[in-house]
Parts: sequence; structure tokens; C-alpha cells
Amino acid sequence: MTSHAPQRGFIALISAIIISTVLLTLAVSIGSNTFFARFDALNREYKRLSLGFAESCVTTALGNISANYNYSAANVPVSLGTLYGKPATCTIASVSAGTPVGGKKTFTIVAKANFNNAFSTITAQATAQDPSLAPVTPPPTCALNPTALSVPGNTNVPFAWSTSGTGITSFTMDRGVGALTPVSSGSRNITAPVSAGTYTYTATVVNAGGQTTCNVILTVTPPPPAPACSDTVMIFDRTGSMSSSDLANERNAGNALTNLYATVSSLPKIGAGSFGGLNGSAASIPSNGLLTSSYSTILSAISTITGSNSSVGSNLGEAINVGVAELSSARHTVGKQKVLIFVSDGVPNEPTSASSANTGFRAPTSNAANNALTGDQWTNPAFAYGVGSTSDSDAHRHRYADFGFTIPTNATIRGIELATNAQTSSGVPVTFFSESFGTGSSINDIPSWDEEGNDSDSATLALAPGSGNDSASPEGGRFARIGEDEWICRNVNATGFSSLALSFFWRGDSDAESSDTMYVEYNSNGSDCNAFFGWNTIASDSLNDFTSSWSPRQTIALPSSLNNDSSFLIRFRVNSNNSNENLRVDDVRIATTPPSCNLGADLSWNAGTSWTSEKIQTLTATPADYTLGGASDTWGRTWSAADFSNGNFRARIRATASGATCYVDTLTARVSYTIPTTPSQYATNASQAAKGAGVSIFSIHYGDASGQAFMGTLASNSTIPSSSITTATRSGTTVTVTTASAHRLTGNQRVQTSGISTAALNGTFTVTSTPTPTTFTYTTSASGTVNATGGSVAPTNLFISPASSAMTGIFQSIGYQICPAAAASCSNGVDDDGDGVKDDADGGCHTDGNAGNAASYDPNDTDEWTAPTVPTPPAPPPPPPTITIGSWVETP
Repeated sequence: MTSHAPQRGFIALISAIIISTVLLTLAVSIGSNTFFARFDALNREYKRLSLGFAESCVTTALGNISANYNYSAANVPVSLGTLYGKPATCTIASVSAGTPVGGKKTFTIVAKANFNNAFSTITAQATAQDPSLAPVTPPPTCALNPTALSVPGNTNVPFAWSTSGTGITSFTMDRGVGALTPVSSGSRNITAPVSAGTYTYTATVVNAGGQTTCNVILTVTPPPPAPACSDTVMIFDRTGSMSSSDLANERNAGNALTNLYATVSSLPKIGAGSFGGLNGSAASIPSNGLLTSSYSTILSAISTITGSNSSVGSNLGEAINVGVAELSSARHTVGKQKVLIFVSDGVPNEPTSASSANTGFRAPTSNAANNALTGDQWTNPAFAYGVGSTSDSDAHRHRYADFGFTIPTNATIRGIELATNAQTSSGVPVTFFSESFGTGSSINDIPSWDEEGNDSDSATLALAPGSGNDSASPEGGRFARIGEDEWICRNVNATGFSSLALSFFWRGDSDAESSDTMYVEYNSNGSDCNAFFGWNTIASDSLNDFTSSWSPRQTIALPSSLNNDSSFLIRFRVNSNNSNENLRVDDVRIATTPPSCNLGADLSWNAGTSWTSEKIQTLTATPADYTLGGASDTWGRTWSAADFSNGNFRARIRATASGATCYVDTLTARVSYTIPTTPSQYATNASQAAKGAGVSIFSIHYGDASGQAFMGTLASNSTIPSSSITTATRSGTTVTVTTASAHRLTGNQRVQTSGISTAALNGTFTVTSTPTPTTFTYTTSASGTVNATGGSVAPTNLFISPASSAMTGIFQSIGYQICPAAAASCSNGVDDDGDGVKDDADGGCHTDGNAGNAASYDPNDTDEWTAPTVPTPPAPPPPPPTITIGSWVETP
């Protein structure tokens, strides 16, 4: 102890007074710091000791618990001996436990200690196993990890697995797989089912603690569709500038495409027409040139079209329009792509005045609830522009937007058409009213029905099944038994329903006379069952009929005057002379055919702020095409081209009433307009409308260079992807380009090169040759040796024919692109084996199986399939840690 420390401070203080005031201040500072520091050290020591004593009590309590599973305590002192001449003790303040779970208790221990006024409290938790019960083994866990979750049918799928847990006795998988060994982890091939669909594989792992299942869903993809050819319309040029040899070369080209298509097992449809129409029009398709799979008919049409020329001018826009009209006709095969090929030797020179055009029918690409706060929307609304149908039976509205219209700014809007394929649920009978009179014991007051005189009159009651006349009805529960000159009556609400039919079971009485009669009546003049007037009989029968058993179900058509009646009365009545003669009625129903759905539609030009008047279409019970509006119907307002932007235009549909369900399978809109035009503008507008309607346009130009660039603007974007260029070398005027992968270009095709390190090699050129799948050549106006690298080449759907005699090869090249079935699997632009890659990008089309090796690509290979690489199965997850002590905390 430091009991004499104050004396030292005092001596220092006296000395400081004698020496100086400064030394006095210094001595006081030093002395006080030392004094209090010593007391802090002692307090920390006492606190440490008291904390240790409290821990000792926790340890003592744990020992007691291990000796006695039911141990509890409250304020139990524990002697720990003496320290510094003082007794050392702690207290087990409390030991408590919750309800056992799985043979285990969780104990909470509170221990306290005090040494020299230094206090400590510790709370600890521990879990103990009931010694009378065997320890519970935790159930095991498992995981399945196939290398792919989506595979073609009947292919091998490596399944990896892993388990954790002690004492695992078995690990099995369903679907005929059986035992999986070793149970800890492993992998084996499992053959996927043949049919497309989703399949759940479930594995079960077992140990002493129980069993656990793990599963994985495997999707079997359908086989890739057989390469299918597009419906194709060819429009030939037979205007005045065409020579007889030009016409002959066109004929040969059309025949070549037709003969190419003839090699496909399922013949696609072909059509043939011309600008400079056979009927003297700007463009036409003759009757034998309409879309057909009868190729002899088409060959005859081509021969007729190219047999002579006409004196009309070149109207390329009308050539496109007649081709698109045929591809959009009922002769088009639903689901097939639409392709238009047309030929021209110059620039358009007709028409020269205002012309009519339309956007083609366009589907929306987005939808929204009419009012998101109230849920005012149809079910599955996106299906109106997807695959399937949207429906509604609650008079909801729904909005559609983003139709992607392209309309010239100077256009005058002539009309708007909203086209749907839709149907109604009408024709499906539904029961909207039924009464079975309940179950249980007999009651005098028939619920929901009025009775003659007094509702509690025992002459008429809801009777529990008995024997004899009162045996159970076909419905089996209670039935209404109506006594002498009594009736039961109630109101029926038929709002929204028509074609009403009443049906019921009934039984008479073995004591009845032939004059004792049952009546079924209705009254549409009010809601008072006691009314004397207004009753109409709809059925009657003698009570001595159906006395040995209940009748079959009786069905009676109600008069049409009750259709949609919100309040009419239905009554069953007895006319007899004896109280022992009763009418029995059960399972009363009124069925109906709901009204046909009326589909309403309106349009908005300002993002839904304002709407046109609504047009109503009554739907039939079978799917049908409907058009609301028309090419000359502006829906009651004057429109501008800006009204049809994606930000402004909306179409809205509505089921006009609750009840019947409206189904809408497709929803498209078309805008018709007129524009002041030039021949080029008219053709441009026609091509934009065609592309908007999903038609792919290939244009072929021959003759002088005038019009080549314009023909390119009319053509659609190519479906062949761009290719990266590795090298581009020029020798003289010939440029040879090498691509990193197969370019899939053909001779006479127009291409655009960009990004080549020598700028002179960038631009728009015509392919002159394709020496290999990864090389092609073109010609530049300049000459000289150049060695360049980098860049890319993008194909177009424009083909430049140096002479009409080259058209046969061009038509065949286009045919291979739009009719993949006519080409080998490794050069048809189709993912034939369904693995996500095609042609040169598929290892199956390379002789060494390496899709990265352009030199090994074989475009003539007829089989894309290649065996997938089996990946290494993943390592099993580590087992989870085991925690045996919950917590141990000190309370300050």
C-alpha cells in the first residue's frame, strides 16, 4: 500500500514554500498525479479480480449443469478462498432454461462478484444435451450442379454433385438414375429426355439425422426448326428501256430462283409481277403470278411477264407496293418471312403528283395499365403484340404505345385502322343462380325464400332427407317440401345475362290426386311475392307424377323478357285439396349464356391526355380478324404526322362490360396518308412502309451508274453480320481483303468498308470475286500498291449487275441467303444444331473443330453438330461450422 504517499507530498510542499513559489507549483503537480495514478491502478486490479471471480461462478454453474440436466439456481454464493486477507466470493445470481428443443436446453447463466467495491456481472448462454436421449445427428445437405441447364434432347449432360453431413448412408436420384457414388462428391453423365420441356431431377441424401432432397430443373430445348424459306415475290422490270435480251436474262434469273426453291422438301411460296404491268398499270401481279407453291404456274407467269416490254415509265414505289400487298395477302404463309426482290436499270420517273401511302400495320412494343393506381389493366397485356392472347372480363382498359410509325412531315393523314384478332367467351353456359336448401336437420323457415302466409309455418319447410316420399333427392341434402296451397318465392338478379334456363329436381306425393298440381311461375312486375297479379306459369305438372322417385333434372327456358332483368320473382306453388299432398323441390338453378364481349377502342394523340370517340366491335365465339376504323376514317379529328410519334400516339382497348371475357390475340395499327411527291420520294416512302411491315427488300440494279445509290436506300439492311478485316492489300486497282471469319459475301454484292488503316480503301464497293470463304476482292478507281490492316466490312442487300446477263448468279446468291434449306448447313445462316452459333462460328463446321481457325472452315459441310466439351465438375462446398456456445457477455 502507499499510505505514506501524502506525507511525501507534504514534505515537498514545505520545501517548495521555503525555496520558491515556482518550485511549490511543480511539487504539487507531481505529487497529486502520483497519488491518483496509484489509486487508478488499484481500482483496475480490483476490477480484474472481481471479473475473474464472476467467471468462476459461471464455470461452477456449467459444471453443475453437466452434472444435473435440470439444474437451476438463484443467488447461490460460492466461496473462492481469501485474497489480501479478505474472503473471495462470487454469486450464481440465476440459472434458467427454456423449453427443450430436439432434446437440448439452452441455459442462461447470470453470475456476479464484488471485491473491494469493484463489481462485475457476467451473462452466459450454453446448450446442453439431455443425457437420457441420444444426441441428434443433423440431417445432411446436398447440391446438384449439371454443366448446363438447357440442352438439346437426348444428349448427355454431366451432372456433378456434392453432399455434407456425418454418417451418410445413401445418395440417390430419381428419373431412373439410382444411386450416386461416391456420396461425398462426383459426376456422371445423364441422358436428357428426348422431348422438349422442363424436367426436375431430385436427389435424396440420407443419414441418421433424416433425409434431405436437392433438385435442379433441366430444360430440354426443341430441335432447331428445319431451315425454312421465305415467301418471296419477284418484281421484274419490263418498262420501255428493257431490250429483248434484258428480258430474257430476267426470265433466266427468275427461273433459276424458282428451280433453286424446288430443291427444298417443303416448297415455299413464290410470286412474280412487274412494273410496267401487263394490264397497263404502273405495276401489277398477274393472276398466275400470285403467291403459290405451284412452280409450273410461276414459271409460266415469268415467261409471260418477260415476253415483251411496255411503254409505261419506271414507278419503283408502285413496284414495291404491289409486291408488299401480295406478301400481306391471305396467300402469305403465317410465320414465314416476307422477301421482295426487284430489278431496275435506272432511276424512277413516276409518279409526278400527290400520292397515297400507308405505314403498313405496325404492332406496339410497349403497354401500360390505363390507371396503375386502380389496377385498370388486362391480363397478360403484352400478349396483344407477342405470342398468345390478352384477356379481360371486368370492363378494364389497357393502353398500347411505341408503334414505330414513320410518316413524312408533309403528309396529310387520311385514315387510321386498328386491326385485331379477337374472340369472346360467349357461348359457354354458366350457372349464375343456384339453391340447394342447405344440409342438416329440418327447419321451418327456408333461408332466402319467402313462404305462403308465415315463413315459420311448418306446412312448408326445408326438410332433411328421410324415407318414402321424403327420401333424399339426387342433390342429397335438405330439400324444400311445400304443403297444401303453399308456395316458396324469391327474387333473382339476372343483370348481364341472357338466354336464361331454369332447372330443378322435383317429387310429388303418393297420396296425390290427378287434380293436385305443381306450378312454376315468374313475375317481372315487382319484388312482392304476395302480389296477386302478374304471375305467369312456365311449367305445371300433376303431383301424382314422380311419386316413386325423384324426377330427372327438369329444364325450362325462361322468356327473353327476363334477359338482363335485375329483379324478377321465381315461385314454386302447390294447388291441392289435402294437407298430406306435398311438392318437393331441390337443387334449383338458373343458367345462362353470358352476352358477347363488345371490344371498345379509342386513340390518343397526346400520350393519353385526350382520346377520340370510342369504336365498338362485337366479337364472336371463334377467333376472327376485325378492323376498327379505315383507310379514310380519321376517328373524328384532324391529325398531323407528329401525332404518331412514339411519345404521342396511344391505342386503348376496353371490355365494354363485366361478364363475358374478351380475348385479343394481336393488335396492330396502320396510318394511311397522302403526300406531295416526286418519283424518288414515292419510292422511298413505299420502301419505308414495306420495311415497317416486316418485308425484307433486295434490290438489283444494272445499266449505268445512275440510280445505284438510290436503289441501295430502298433495300433493307442485310441480315449478314459485319466481318472484321485482318488485312487489305491493293495491287493496281484490285483490292484483296482477308477477314477474320467467313464473310458470306457473293459476287456483285454491294459492301461498305470502314476503319481500314489506309483511308483510300474505305467506302462503298461492289464485290468482284470471293476466292475463299475469308477473302473477297473489289476494285477502286485509284491504283497503286497498298498494304493495310484493320477495319470491317458490312454487306448490303443491293446487288450491282454489270450486265443483265449476270442476274442469274445474283438471283441464286440471294436465294441461298433467303432460302437456307437450299444451302449446306454450314453456309445457310441458320443455327441448325441449336447451340447458339452458326456456320463459321460453329466448331462443327470446321475440319479441326476449332471455330477460331478460319482456315479450317468448310462451308460445304452439311452437319453443324459437334460434341460439347465436358467441363470439370465444381468442387463440393465446405461443410458449415459447428457452434456449441451461444454467447458470453459482460454487463458493465
